[in-house]
Amino acid sequence: MLYLMCVTVVVIIQRVAGICVSGKSKTNPEIFTVEFQKICFDFHAREAGWDEAASVCADDKKVLVKITNARRWAFVYEVINLLAWNTSWIGANDLKTSSVWLWHGKTKADIFFRKDEAPDPTAHCAMLYSTGQAKARDCADKANFICMTVKGKQV
Repeated sequence: MLYLMCVTVVVIIQRVAGICVSGKSKTNPEIFTVEFQKICFDFHAREAGWDEAASVCADDKKVLVKITNARRWAFVYEVINLLAWNTSWIGANDLKTSSVWLWHGKTKADIFFRKDEAPDPTAHCAMLYSTGQAKARDCADKANFICMTVKGKQV
């Protein structure tokens, strides 16, 4: 009992201090956390639609992953392949204006859609594939997802 209380206190302190604890979650084995460039990434190994995934992230004061540079793209791509995931939701969508891709509805998302493949005009959420490419998908489709937060603050 005392051990459980100590573990709970440590987890609370880590969350308040904004410390990213890498590895598989002891409280939820479906979450694998990794720190990269002072950003905590939670890889959720449970399938959800885009809206539900975004809501789960928000409940933890995080957002669906925002991939804004090649190093972060390569990192996320490498981890989803190590986890043997085929697909994963990322934080880009064109829900406000069709074909205008934004991260969380705010900043422009330069998603690397294949040049020979036009995004489906009825699909409005971005999904990252194990090939390293992003594709527009129906937001109700189910996939694993990745939440992120910069240490100590929401992004």
